[in-house]
Amino acid sequence: MATLPPAIREQCRRADIGEKSLLLQVVRQPDESAMQQLLDEITSKGLNRDGARAARRTQQGKINSPKRDTETQSYRFTHHPAHFDWKVEITFKRQRVEIPEIISALQSTIKALQKQSAFERLPEEEPAT
Repeated sequence: MATLPPAIREQCRRADIGEKSLLLQVVRQPDESAMQQLLDEITSKGLNRDGARAARRTQQGKINSPKRDTETQSYRFTHHPAHFDWKVEITFKRQRVEIPEIISALQSTIKALQKQSAFERLPEEEPAT
């Protein structure tokens, strides 16, 4: 990872790509332009490690095996705001997902959390003696 060019490293940081397995796929590219191309593909398609491996192999002219076909990979949406210590991540079972589907999944998750919290109570504080 130390061999990542500073511009590529900064783009990985901004795209919240911190998983070592994904970073390794970028580092394994032969030159900076290939790293940039793979990074663009990872961020635009939300590729996971296997998807990035398949994309890297495709860039290198290798034929993908059927089980590593990028069409069978999942799509991952990640939101990690700067200056916060939390991250939201949703993984879909298919590779292509539209923005309204992500919004719907987030809204569904919020409703489920609200239902769950309506039935949970905080422990009562014991009176000070």
